[in-house]
Amino acid sequence: MGSPRPYQFGTENPVELDLHIFPGADNTFELYEDDGETTDYQRGKYAITRFSFQGGKFTIHPAEGDLNVIPASRTYHIHLPGNPEPITFTIPPGQTHTLKVHPPKQGAE
Repeated sequence: MGSPRPYQFGTENPVELDLHIFPGADNTFELYEDDGETTDYQRGKYAITRFSFQGGKFTIHPAEGDLNVIPASRTYHIHLPGNPEPITFTIPPGQTHTLKVHPPKQGAE
């Protein structure tokens, strides 16, 4: 199954985020973020960033909601099977970014 998997721990919303992409079936994932400390999320103070893998393309969609709870820009490190180095880029939360993802070569991990 195609799936973005974020690996991040703690309560602060990260300025850098590692995503491990496993090409396969189309899939989506939503990253929910709030201040991590208060109940302000109950009053709509949260943001959601949607990630999708569809037709061999991985897309980071613009964040929706209260953008004040997330960094003004975020650096993504996209890890793909068979690629020794991640693809790295920085975008603001209101921007879309799409990557063409090729399935790993036979025998690649």
